[in-house]
Parts: sequence; C-alpha cells; structure tokens
Amino acid sequence: MFKALQRCFDLVDAITQCLHDGAQFVIGHDALPGHMAVIETLHQFTDLLAGPGTFSVGDSNSFCLIRTVLDEAEVLTIATDPAQRRRGFARNVLQSAEELATARGAKEIFLEVAEDNLAAISFYASSSYRQIGRRAGYYLPKDAAPIAALVLRKSLATG
Repeated sequence: MFKALQRCFDLVDAITQCLHDGAQFVIGHDALPGHMAVIETLHQFTDLLAGPGTFSVGDSNSFCLIRTVLDEAEVLTIATDPAQRRRGFARNVLQSAEELATARGAKEIFLEVAEDNLAAISFYASSSYRQIGRRAGYYLPKDAAPIAALVLRKSLATG
C-alpha cells in the first residue's frame, strides 16, 4: 500500500509543479489511461480527487480511482506497477472497485480507453466490458495524432 500511496503522492507533486509552472496537465493516454481531463489548476485536480462519490482501491501493486454518481460509476484510472503486470493485480482492484461501486448504488460502470491500447481493451473485454461508443480525437498525445477513445460499459446488476 505504501508504494502505491507514494506513487500517488509523487503524481500529485509532479502535477502541482507543472501547474505552478503554468502548464496544463492532461490525464489521458500517456499519463493516467482511462480518462481524459485537462487540469489547469491545482484546485481542479484536488476537486477531481475529493469530489463526492470518488474513491480508490488498491495496494502496493495496483490501484483504481472510481467516481459514482447516482446509479452509474466511472473508472477514472487504473494503474499497475509495470514490474507487477500480468499477475492479476489490476483484475483484483477493478473487481474490488466494482463491488464498492455496487454497494454505493451503481448499476452500471463506464470507462474510456484509447483505441490503440490493445492490452487494456483485451483486459476490459475479459472483465465483461462491452464497447458502446467511440469518441474521435479524445486523447491528444504530445507530438502524435489524436487517438480515439472507446467507451466501454459493464452492467453491475446481479441476478
């Protein structure tokens, strides 16, 4: 848990420094896969993390940040230590996040994933997520062409 928290604190420090330097921070394809938001101020970033219905699950190997609103949940980001990939950690935290979202009243969960991130698309498909849409030019990587996001959905309803 401490390694994951340290990575989060390191990320907050890096974002804070960028914001103090006048830069925008983009949560997206290269930074935190799964969600796209342009963060222009530290206040916007802390609002994202402290917003109502936002929670995280994880351990020293992997974490997932989720937001619930009414009966829907959204995966804001999921990350795994590169040295720990393909060991089931991401699947475990995603499942835990889905269970907590369900306990908070969510009946379905959504996420966006870059259409060129084939490993993530395969991971989500194996976790019962299905494509329901596509957002052209959603991710704007530095020095590269825009990348579309696939919008994925999973029902959390039981029975």
